[in-house]
Amino acid sequence: MIKDEKIILYENILASMNDGLITISSDGEMFMINPAAEEILEYSREQLEGKGWGEVFFLQGGNEEFNQVILDVIYERKIKYSRIVPYCTPSGKKKILAMNSSYLRDVAREDRPMIGMIVLFYDITEFYRLQEREKELLIKARELIQEKAEALKKLAQGVAHEIRNPVTAIGGFAARLYKEYPDLKYLDNILQSAKRLENIVTQISSFTKLTTPRKEPCNILLFLEDILIHYSRLISSQNVRVAFECNFPEHEKAYLDRSLMKEALGVMIENAVEAMENGGILTLRCYEEKRNAYIEISDTGKGISEDDLPYIFDPFFSTKANAVGMSLAKAKRIISDHAGYIEVESEPGKGSTFRVVIPIRNNVPTF
Repeated sequence: MIKDEKIILYENILASMNDGLITISSDGEMFMINPAAEEILEYSREQLEGKGWGEVFFLQGGNEEFNQVILDVIYERKIKYSRIVPYCTPSGKKKILAMNSSYLRDVAREDRPMIGMIVLFYDITEFYRLQEREKELLIKARELIQEKAEALKKLAQGVAHEIRNPVTAIGGFAARLYKEYPDLKYLDNILQSAKRLENIVTQISSFTKLTTPRKEPCNILLFLEDILIHYSRLISSQNVRVAFECNFPEHEKAYLDRSLMKEALGVMIENAVEAMENGGILTLRCYEEKRNAYIEISDTGKGISEDDLPYIFDPFFSTKANAVGMSLAKAKRIISDHAGYIEVESEPGKGSTFRVVIPIRNNVPTF
């Protein structure tokens, strides 16, 4: 390839790049500026080429972090130095740039002196704004969930308070009548209904009295083994076998309230066992991914129908005839109070998987 063709190819490569590119000589002069750099920085090639980078960018206010990247590369001889920094254009427009810079050495010489540096940058302003907007929406969503939980708590407290006394009175009088007139028609129905109402009130009260988690460092492996031991009698009585797999790093600790988390996971284990009426396999898995602790509880039971799946965490929803329907709502609230969430996958006739996700980094201990 002749020299002119190489130059044309070289210029085409620079022109086709989406990333801005500027090279700076050892004496601080800028050269080799591509079109993307002109567009992103809002300087023409003529305004930059042959000029000292300091005399251009130091005079433009709001670019301290942009300038610091270049200074760090020069004085600390950094290679592949990546930073995300704010940048202010000459017109005052604010941008967010992803920078990747490196100093250049003369490899032909034994002492390999610095001969310049290369600065690559990409405009991520829109992506950054979308990310910030997503964070805002997530915060608002969490606030709405919290408000809903508080409203539900107040409603439940009111219901429990207003119903408990009359229900207790009905149950008490019905019990006395039953002792005196055991054959009285429908009295047993009244008594059983009163007991059911008392149970509902108890479940509601339990939901409203959930305390704020007192988190402390927890060895996930030992914690889950303890839970399996606690529920071993229930599991074996239903002809259910356990498959336990824990790949959580030994050195890593999850910060959680053992008592509350045991209660939440216990609800899911009990439901899984009940779903396997003719026996089956209960699988408990745990692992760490992207600074999150994952705990999965799977069964080979009857599964959950598509119609019921969206409502299983709603208070008072249950597919069981005599159940109150507060257990999963309570479990969800406990997980939420640990800054986590629950995912559910289910296929009717094949089983269900409840996946608890808890962010490790946010679970600082509380004392």
